[in-house]
Amino acid sequence: MCSDDDVPKEPLTEKQIADNQFSKWDGSNIYVTEKIKEFMNDPDSYNHVETLYAYNNATKTIEVRTKFRDKNAFGGTIMNTAIATVDLNGNILYFDVVY
Repeated sequence: MCSDDDVPKEPLTEKQIADNQFSKWDGSNIYVTEKIKEFMNDPDSYNHVETLYAYNNATKTIEVRTKFRDKNAFGGTIMNTAIATVDLNGNILYFDVVY
């Protein structure tokens, strides 16, 4: 008898590796979220709204756009958008927040 552990698994494709960077709960990119929180006045106020992304096969990178809410220095809640380019290992190659 053969168990699932004995069956060789197919290696993950680059697209599958890229997809593993995203939260199954809210769809956010875990590396981009960490980077966003590094720059926030109040990281505990981070509230993910939406993440869109596209895998770039030519450069083997992921283009990520994340909308989020946070509190500004005056305590008001504002909406921001972070734009990032992430490689397959989770390294952020480009990052900017558009206010």
